[in-house]
Amino acid sequence: MKKAKHAKPTAERPIEWPRADPVALASFDPATKTCVMNCGPHGLDPRSREERKFLCTDCEPYRPSVHEQLRESLAREAALRAELESLRVVTPNA
Repeated sequence: MKKAKHAKPTAERPIEWPRADPVALASFDPATKTCVMNCGPHGLDPRSREERKFLCTDCEPYRPSVHEQLRESLAREAALRAELESLRVVTPNA
């Protein structure tokens, strides 16, 4: 009978995590992307949440909800009305 040859265990290669450019990462606002995968970080991942989100290709650009869009629109309208009123006060009709 022949003895079975066992393969020698090989050391696992460490994971090479892609890293972000520090300057680009510093100017990145995490609020501009929305995670749609809800996956957590790997236990050995040295990157911050912001860096993972910056590099993630599954995260989508943030889109405000209809309610947020309405709130922003009403705020812009109120600001424009106030500016118009101030111009009417400063510039009398000729």
